[in-house]
Amino acid sequence: MVMVGVYVDDILRVGNNRSLINEVKGYIEYHFKIKDLGPVKTMLGINISHNVLDGLLTIDQSTMIKIIVEVIQPYNDAPINSPLG
Repeated sequence: MVMVGVYVDDILRVGNNRSLINEVKGYIEYHFKIKDLGPVKTMLGINISHNVLDGLLTIDQSTMIKIIVEVIQPYNDAPINSPLG
């Protein structure tokens, strides 16, 4: 089985059969001009790492969380008038 994720101009192919993944890639290359950027490291703000030896796939959104905290932080530092205060 191969799953193909598409977002604007990014394509992610994943599956459990390397030859089938390469077949899908060949099909896409035949119909479209593409550039293979190698193994995915991040997509849509999600960090992705794959340890082939251990068979582990790890995903996290720590980078996106840091960005959100940096955006929100100035609002947390500003005093707020409250009818209860």
